[in-house]
Amino acid sequence: YKAGKRSAFPHVDVYRSLFGEDFSKIVRVYDTQLGTIPLGGNVKMKEGVYLIKIQSDPKTYAVEPNGVLRWVQTEEHARQLYGAAWAKRVRDVDVSLFTDYAIGAALVSGERPAGYAN
Repeated sequence: YKAGKRSAFPHVDVYRSLFGEDFSKIVRVYDTQLGTIPLGGNVKMKEGVYLIKIQSDPKTYAVEPNGVLRWVQTEEHARQLYGAAWAKRVRDVDVSLFTDYAIGAALVSGERPAGYAN
């Protein structure tokens, strides 16, 4: 809830990218109250936590601030950035939610995405 609107977490991994496993600040709101608050949109993955992809596209993307996606062009580059277990960071995003993100330029070899965290 922010600025008079509510935002939806389309998947628990989006929540975890922002807050980890801490669910202590969640407040239960009754449906009747929730329905009175306008929906502002979906929350996007936090930059630097997960890599994302969709099932219909083989590309894997690093997430930058404001939901900008940068294609990590090779497995070697992904290993350089995130280590040997890089694939464990990949999360599938439902294709219907992919339009919440903006596609930026592909990362070039050795380039770190904005918000990079390892």
